[in-house]
Amino acid sequence: ERHMNEIHVEAGFKLNGSLLREHCVDELLLYYAPFMMGEGMGMANISPLTALDLRQDWHLFDHSLFGPDLRLRLRKKEVMKA
Repeated sequence: ERHMNEIHVEAGFKLNGSLLREHCVDELLLYYAPFMMGEGMGMANISPLTALDLRQDWHLFDHSLFGPDLRLRLRKKEVMKA
């Protein structure tokens, strides 16, 4: 065991999708800037849901502004229950 409390990952949509699919993520930090850049890839490469019970539920527990940017912090709902 490596005795790690936190690992932060800043990645593209392929690695983000892999980490989310494998349930390796318990907290998300999402940053939004107030401008449009046009068409692009999404946040994570995740297949469409085939049933609602397969969704991942998240809880917004913090938000703040960094200059003009908005930061959202979300935790998986089952982590919040623990």
